[in-house]
Amino acid sequence: MYSAILSRNPGDVDALKCALYAKMRRADWGGALRYARRLRDAEPSEVEWRLMVAQLHELKGDLAKAERQFRELLAEEPLLVRALHVGIAYILFLIYSVAAICLQFFVLVWLLLASQLMW
Repeated sequence: MYSAILSRNPGDVDALKCALYAKMRRADWGGALRYARRLRDAEPSEVEWRLMVAQLHELKGDLAKAERQFRELLAEEPLLVRALHVGIAYILFLIYSVAAICLQFFVLVWLLLASQLMW
């Protein structure tokens, strides 16, 4: 249905939105990303579509592209809540990853020392 409308008028924003949300309901992140990019190109002043593109990269598992998109958004709009949330989540992930690695290291050292004391 939407493809017929889009074949006649590729820049129809309402049809693009409907197609985007239909793809998202089916968890077709790649298809949704194509429509989100078209919406971003059709309405470049809308932050919503740029944010959607970044979020769809995140859902696809392409975290490097998602991070780059979120950082670009934050550079232009520093108080954008969703982009801030992702940035904070990423920082916490890094902090806890380092903490987890340190904890594993200390447990390993403790186990090695404990095993030497037993012999």
